[in-house]
Amino acid sequence: MSLNKLRGNKKFRIGVILALLVGAGYLLFLFWGKKLQMGIIGAVIVVLLGALGMETTNNDFDVNALVHGKGLVGSKIIRDEVGNINFDGVSPLIASCQADEYNCSDFLYQAQAQDVMERCGGVGKDINKLDGDKDGIACEALPKKARQK
Repeated sequence: MSLNKLRGNKKFRIGVILALLVGAGYLLFLFWGKKLQMGIIGAVIVVLLGALGMETTNNDFDVNALVHGKGLVGSKIIRDEVGNINFDGVSPLIASCQADEYNCSDFLYQAQAQDVMERCGGVGKDINKLDGDKDGIACEALPKKARQK
């Protein structure tokens, strides 16, 4: 099985996180009583538990959006029906259609903007104003890239 197929397998990702948790637990046991090492290993365990929680609940967040003040709702990444993040560069992020959050400059490809516009209700509900001429095509000046189904 190729690395890309393994990376796309949710059970494999959860297995890796669990294996890392077991390894960190073993290290914690080995360094029991040494405060600095226990603190570092404890922090690693907390991060791994967070990763496990996000993976099992199909939640993920764009750290860049969090740093720029979008909050948890504004930085949530949409996953596909089996819980995998869309790594092809098309529509990796869309969290809320409640406010004007995106401009054409936020996307690399026209298909990304199109997907966001459609997920937010299409031309009639284009809260981000991605389709200025209301012809159903968002951000027409952006480079084309085929959307993956």
